[in-house]
Amino acid sequence: MLDLSSLNQFKKDSPSDLAFIYYLFWDRGISLKEFNELPIPYITQILETYAYVKQQEEKEMNKTKKKGLM
Repeated sequence: MLDLSSLNQFKKDSPSDLAFIYYLFWDRGISLKEFNELPIPYITQILETYAYVKQQEEKEMNKTKKKGLM
């Protein structure tokens, strides 16, 4: 009988790039079938935009932390 502890053998430090891309689109309501119909330039543009937004959020968090420490 398998239990949740047996899932530890599949545990990785971080997901693969492809798994992250699927999750990112699935989280926004785009299924794998719909994803496969999207043009590659659109997918890469979405990923670049996502990375940019996350980078800007991180910069803002760091600014806020620095202001709080002063």
